[in-house]
Amino acid sequence: MGKIFAVTSGKGGVGKSTFSVGISISLAHTKSNVLLIDMDSGLRCLDLMLEVSDKLVFDIADVLNGTELESAILSIDAVPNLNLLAASYDKNIDSEKFNQFILNTVDLYDYVILDFPAGIDLANYKNLPTDTVFITVCTPDPVSIRDASVMANKISEFSDNRRIVINKFSLKNIKNGKNANIDEIIDSSQTRLLGLVPFDENMPHLTLKQRIRPFSRTYKAYMRIARRLCGENLPLKKLSKI
Repeated sequence: MGKIFAVTSGKGGVGKSTFSVGISISLAHTKSNVLLIDMDSGLRCLDLMLEVSDKLVFDIADVLNGTELESAILSIDAVPNLNLLAASYDKNIDSEKFNQFILNTVDLYDYVILDFPAGIDLANYKNLPTDTVFITVCTPDPVSIRDASVMANKISEFSDNRRIVINKFSLKNIKNGKNANIDEIIDSSQTRLLGLVPFDENMPHLTLKQRIRPFSRTYKAYMRIARRLCGENLPLKKLSKI
């Protein structure tokens, strides 16, 4: 049975969808079979980031209403083992059908990654399989930290499988007092740290053409997180090396 990761954030603009794409590519690089599902109905973007919009015919709402999954899956030619199921623009998702779909689909892939919209509407979260890991993405700024704490409290009502990823990490900003330190963020969110992703000015423009630079600090950070998700016990690197 595959593993399910639900990627969340309390607020928009923290790089949640970029993280979802980056970690999906990194997991695919471990030769794992990965399905990335865009759950942001009305504001879908993953098909653009993975440059498959011209191939998109069916979306998740179509699948829930009877379309064969194989007809809706978009394979990413440039990233073997990575597949995308796009969000719908204007179709409501039935929670009961969605949860049954996840149960039927998780056996087909090593990893299923759900990129949920920002915010605390958790209607489609609560009935996911009990071993789902909820990954909240935040940045070190005070508003994002507070929102991550609220999100963690909401998720704790139905799951203990919570992790936090600190995105746009900058040791310089911690040292000069612009950002909270790592311990403060962990304590505030009461959530185990999964990893740190360094600030990279190219990441907001991530597509297959504007990729994470191989062997850059950002690439290495994503691969460390992917390896942890694969079950490896990797200690956190020195902050000056991230």
